[in-house]
Amino acid sequence: MSATPGVAGILLSLVGPESGGGAGRSRWRRASITALTTVGARGLSILTGLISVPLTLRYLGAERYGVWMTISSAVVLLVFADFGLGSGVVNAISQADGADDHGRAAEVVSSAFFMLLGIATAVAALFSALSRVVPWHAVFNVTSPAAQSELLPTMAVIVGGFVISLPLGVVQRVQIGYQQGYRNNLWQMAGNAIGFGGILVAIHLKAALPWLVLCMTGGQALGLSCNFIDHFYRVRPWLRPRFALVNWSTCRNLMHVGMVFCGLTMATLLGTGTDELIIAHARGSAAVAQYDVVYKLSALTLLIQYFTVCLWPAFSEAQARGDGAWLRSAFRRTTAMAAVLAVLLSLVLLVFGRHIVQFWVGKAMVPSFALLLGFCCLKFVTNLSETAVSLLNTAPLLHTHIRIAGTAAIVAVCAKVIAAHYAGGVGVIWATAAAYGALYSLPAVITADVWSSRFALRPEGVGASS
Repeated sequence: MSATPGVAGILLSLVGPESGGGAGRSRWRRASITALTTVGARGLSILTGLISVPLTLRYLGAERYGVWMTISSAVVLLVFADFGLGSGVVNAISQADGADDHGRAAEVVSSAFFMLLGIATAVAALFSALSRVVPWHAVFNVTSPAAQSELLPTMAVIVGGFVISLPLGVVQRVQIGYQQGYRNNLWQMAGNAIGFGGILVAIHLKAALPWLVLCMTGGQALGLSCNFIDHFYRVRPWLRPRFALVNWSTCRNLMHVGMVFCGLTMATLLGTGTDELIIAHARGSAAVAQYDVVYKLSALTLLIQYFTVCLWPAFSEAQARGDGAWLRSAFRRTTAMAAVLAVLLSLVLLVFGRHIVQFWVGKAMVPSFALLLGFCCLKFVTNLSETAVSLLNTAPLLHTHIRIAGTAAIVAVCAKVIAAHYAGGVGVIWATAAAYGALYSLPAVITADVWSSRFALRPEGVGASS
């Protein structure tokens, strides 16, 4: 691998060898560096958001700012547009890495890139057709003439950014698959910084909303484009997407795995993303506010995920190499670490949560002890199973994972609907914690532990697919 200048070069010097006797140590170091840079990237994103939100809100006014946020939220729903192909690429690349199969990796990248390019083209064509017939001002309930005139151009910029990022985003999945997510994190930080600078310039020049949005999305798209060019033309040129390398069997396999990941995403949204809708239906929109405040505060306990998610490609690569001893040890050590941190973070939330909420948003939003305790229990069981989730995302356990997640999601939704009627938000959070603790976290940890123990007993060098 060629030397990388600057910050990336320093990080790479810490990573050490990528194979050989130090493979296990290298996995830990790459996961740690990726986790640290993830914290940096998320931290920068949060910081720029905290600064840019009041600036743009004052500059645009409530309605025009609302237009921007509403369109952005709607486009987020297009997360299903890649049909889970990105997650399939992570598994395929990490397996190819474990087998030292550059040819297989090149086929995966080219196949995924051109499939995503086709999807992006279809999304662009669909938006172009709908933009001529759909009264978007009525859809988004935009009333002022200024906001109406900016609505369609703003949508075009946001959808255009998504269309560009869909095929180019394959580089992010490749880097995650090679356990080099820190490369992507550094480019994301650069893109966010450029986008934030662009917003400041646009406000200074008194630009219209579409130009403001273009500065934000353009900075992110520029960072992603530079990452794509750097990785596929300098770091790993043999992976550069070429239509001649598209393999239709690989396309079918990626689509099959991708649909399973789509199912997992849907199960997650159903099981954990419907709470506020259920509360609003049972108790009214006003009852959602307090629940949402505690939900946002409790998200701070999910910092553990920044490290555990980095183990997903490491587990997959270790499976391909037949390194069962490392896999079992890594799973148990990380699960124990996550359990300790989950207890500590949950206790901090329980002890200080009410005081933080009062200082943050006022006394009226201070949650009851029962509501806060329910969130602490949910976050504990969620964090406890995060390492198991990373292992269950690998190819041999993926179908088991969707069965566990699907069952938990269905039971959780049914329990929450009943609990919301009798106990409101408190009932919803306890129903979620009970359902996910008993039907998701516990089965996930047990399944992952049993499988890793059996895998460790296989003859050395025998991979998961053998």
